[in-house]
Amino acid sequence: GEAVRGGRFWALVGVYLLAYTCVFSAMVHQYPYFTDQGFPVGQAALLVSALLSFAVLGGASFGWASDRYDVLRLSAVCYAFGATGMALLLWADSVLSVAGYIVCFGLLFGGTTPLTALVVGRIFGMKAYGVIYGFYQTVICLSGFIGPIGMGYIYDVTASYRVGFVGVSIGLLCASGLLLLLRSKISQTAHSVF
Repeated sequence: GEAVRGGRFWALVGVYLLAYTCVFSAMVHQYPYFTDQGFPVGQAALLVSALLSFAVLGGASFGWASDRYDVLRLSAVCYAFGATGMALLLWADSVLSVAGYIVCFGLLFGGTTPLTALVVGRIFGMKAYGVIYGFYQTVICLSGFIGPIGMGYIYDVTASYRVGFVGVSIGLLCASGLLLLLRSKISQTAHSVF
């Protein structure tokens, strides 16, 4: 109850709703985007698999870093990686840009899960962690519903993924900035180390 009555709880809900809506939109629609860009189906599947390989690296890397650095800053960096990856994907006719997307978005996809759990724990503590994190998981699942359907609608209306992917890149960049702003506000009211 104390957490729900606080502004930082709802600010973080907004950040995660935005961020995960962007993440799930891209993850679900990246394969058809690659095939729309002329990649054969086998290559498109290989690209998605390669991204998931970097997600494993992202989870391990950001998990390691979270024991040493501020998790809100790390989360902001994680979302900035995703924004950069999406921007690179918009120029998928270049092999280097596709490789950049795979690395950057893979690191985001793997890193965001452990960082989300840690951010929630470090901001709200462990006393009611299960209930609080369970609520955030509900928000994340809702994002997994909203994002792909919204991206599909944008594609149906525009006959292109460009508008949707630009929105994903901007949304992740906004989530990154909002996390830094939230960190700044928390630092002003408490002297805890994240």
